[in-house]
Amino acid sequence: MYTIGDPKKAQGANPQATMPFEETAVEDAVVVEEVKEEAPQKIEASTQQPQAQAADLGMFGNMFSQSIETIIKQKAEDMRPEVVAILQAELQKLKPTNIRITGRKGTGVVEGYTHKDFREAVFLSEQERQLMMVGPAGSGKTTLAKQVAKAFEIPFTSISCSAGMSEAHLLGRMLFDGTYVPSDFITAYENGGVFLFDEIDAADSNTLLVVNSALANGYVSVPNRKDKPHAQRHEDFICVVAGNSWGHGSSTYQGRGYLDAAFLDRFSVAKLNLDYDESLELELGSSQVEVVKRMHQIRKIVTSNRLKRIVSTRSIVSAVRQAEAGRSMAQIESVFTTDWAEDDKRKIKK
Repeated sequence: MYTIGDPKKAQGANPQATMPFEETAVEDAVVVEEVKEEAPQKIEASTQQPQAQAADLGMFGNMFSQSIETIIKQKAEDMRPEVVAILQAELQKLKPTNIRITGRKGTGVVEGYTHKDFREAVFLSEQERQLMMVGPAGSGKTTLAKQVAKAFEIPFTSISCSAGMSEAHLLGRMLFDGTYVPSDFITAYENGGVFLFDEIDAADSNTLLVVNSALANGYVSVPNRKDKPHAQRHEDFICVVAGNSWGHGSSTYQGRGYLDAAFLDRFSVAKLNLDYDESLELELGSSQVEVVKRMHQIRKIVTSNRLKRIVSTRSIVSAVRQAEAGRSMAQIESVFTTDWAEDDKRKIKK
């Protein structure tokens, strides 16, 4: 598990360290300490100092897991399935199943698998209180935003952006009798929580301008709330925006437009390029390693041939689920490529 907290309260904090998730001199920085619930026996025997053991395991555990991940990525196609399974089992021993975050509101625990960029997302969310995540479809952006909220023990709400999203969707409405109905955004903004603008690059950039002051100035005008026409930003409010492009248009994802430069500037140093996590996919599909490997192979062919197709983590999880239900990879692949052009299908044939 990972424990993240105030560096001033962390025992032995080093004010000179500058790496993310190590001790740091930044005022509101976070500190991560990796603690294994069941450390490998040989590591336990290598030291008699519990504190040193935790520090060593965090460093070496990360090194070992990265090495095993590299081997799997580079050699999996040439390795027997049982060897891949053994490596995956060893990798799982090095990775924590729980991640504990100590934040301003409380301590939250994220159970299960997390994306390789989870700690970076937590760091940027803690430091900047806003985060822009961009990645291909089905790469885990929404799940990651939910896990950030759970880690900090604050509510999670979201809105799926489109050209039809209006200012009222963001700032709330006034009923015919003058009653104000708050939006999820205003509720999170004033009371704390993670608010996700999903598919941000599909929104009308003019509509998004209403939140510029909310992100930069700590308040936003709420014209439909007559008794309190301004909302103040809560210290535990985190704004997350997620999309498939950086707001400069896209030839792959239709309908993705250009976002206003002033809006994008709010995230100038809080950006996360989120790609598919193949190690995570292998963990999620550990019961059907061959299926996951084949989907990874298809993805590589799609990328190398610049085919306008998507092999997402979501697709791989679905493929594993169908394989567990008895379907063959040939059947799964036939359905997966049903709408592909014949020339594209031929490119991925074994």
